[in-house]
Amino acid sequence: MTPKIVDPKEGVLQNPVLVADTDDPESVLSFISEQKTGIFLLCDYAPHITPYGQEDSTLVRRLREIAWKLNATKATIVFVGLSFPDLKTLEKEVTQIELGLPQESEIEESIEMQLENLKSSGLNINLTNETQIALLQALLLIDGAFKRELAGNAGEYRGSSNQRMIFHPISGAK
Repeated sequence: MTPKIVDPKEGVLQNPVLVADTDDPESVLSFISEQKTGIFLLCDYAPHITPYGQEDSTLVRRLREIAWKLNATKATIVFVGLSFPDLKTLEKEVTQIELGLPQESEIEESIEMQLENLKSSGLNINLTNETQIALLQALLLIDGAFKRELAGNAGEYRGSSNQRMIFHPISGAK
């Protein structure tokens, strides 16, 4: 099931709600196609669109239909991932926006923010400065491994000054 993390009336939900009947890629798209407003974040969805390197014609057709339908709504689908298949059938519907990976200072700020969120929710968290530094270094190692993996995958990695994460919105909201 797919989690709903933001409600238009309630804002960010402290306890995300699962959206029923969204267990597979097609049902997720069916749910989205019925909505009039919203931002739908689909993480690592690209492998479903091109399983085994071949276009899934059903999902691609469904995405095109939804893209046309979204033009009359205030809804947007955002695909987040390392890559998105270069499909001629979706080139008019998909816009790619490349964003850099987070810098060390951004990761550090994120750790601090998450720790504060956990503390404000009542959890007793007392990390020493050394533990916080170790956490930051561990995340930086993961980030480094991620960059090395990108370097080995179809030339996606472009060096530390031009790192990339790709967002692929299909949008009706203007």
